[in-house]
Amino acid sequence: MYRTIEIQILKKTLTVAGLLLGLATASPAAAVQCGDTIGPNQTVVLQQDVGPCDDTTGGLTVIGPAELNLNGFLVYCEASKLSPPDVIVPDAISIEGQSARVHNGSILFCHHGVRVAGQGQHTVDTLAIQNSAGSGLLVESNRNSLRNISVSLSGAEGVAVNGNNNKVSESYVESADGSGFGIYGNKNQLRDNTATQTYSTGFYIAGDHNRLEKNQAVDNYDGFSIETELPQDSASRNTLVDNEAHDNSNWGFIVYGSTEKTILLKNSAQRNGGGGFSINGRRHKLKDNEAILNGLDGIKLRSTAQNITIKKSVARDNSQIPFFDTFDLDDNSSNCGTNTWAKNIFGSSAAGSPPVLNPLCIQ
Repeated sequence: MYRTIEIQILKKTLTVAGLLLGLATASPAAAVQCGDTIGPNQTVVLQQDVGPCDDTTGGLTVIGPAELNLNGFLVYCEASKLSPPDVIVPDAISIEGQSARVHNGSILFCHHGVRVAGQGQHTVDTLAIQNSAGSGLLVESNRNSLRNISVSLSGAEGVAVNGNNNKVSESYVESADGSGFGIYGNKNQLRDNTATQTYSTGFYIAGDHNRLEKNQAVDNYDGFSIETELPQDSASRNTLVDNEAHDNSNWGFIVYGSTEKTILLKNSAQRNGGGGFSINGRRHKLKDNEAILNGLDGIKLRSTAQNITIKKSVARDNSQIPFFDTFDLDDNSSNCGTNTWAKNIFGSSAAGSPPVLNPLCIQ
């Protein structure tokens, strides 16, 4: 009974969204079942829901060049992530080959919602993915376009990008057990995405040369985290421009570990519990950022941070949590070490502590 109700609600929600977005209407009928393969050189438009798929039938496979238009219908599996651990569910849709398109529908109760593999250059758009045991969207190949995807209640990352040169835009992740967006590949672009209420970080970056622009991280543990957590991670030469991190439990932006040459430009951190910006690593550049009304430090350079440049940034009304020795601008190196502060704006902290640490070298 629960599954039937959930499916009907999801179908109605997506139908309304389809009308608002002007999605394409169905063309030829296609009787598709769990375990079917679509393509190459085939276009299929669903005429009904597909499921429940299980470990015996498998999900759907699309081999490009091909197109699967879900036409507002649902692909669903036998069990959700809340099922006992011995219940196995397949990926709902696996994309192989090159230049396939999957769009215009919803996915429920599967392992990964969509796995994007093969030779890449695929397009995935206008999907609602719920209750995945793994990631809602898992990207393993290169040069894919991923747009207007909603992921909720995933058991791992909402969107995991392991490939390179992918574009992820206008997508939304809510209530993921891992990060909202996990970026492990290189030279990927994320724009106009939102991560909220994730168990971990809204946006986690472990690869190199990635660009994040105009994204929002709201009500997560951390907002944006650039880290070298594993030995193979470099997490260097990434660029974050005009992103917002607010009302997260810990830090708005973290650059951590042996990272190098991060550029943070015009980003905003407000009302985060831990603080605005926490910076470690070497040779990062911060310019025109703002840190306002955060619980602890506004912008903090850790003691091992080296050759960091911070210019024209605004930090005010931080140290909102009393009884902590925190500052609007904070450099833990003696006399700021090899770091450079110039033309920054700061004010009195809310807790009454001095606005800066090392006032002789922070300006």
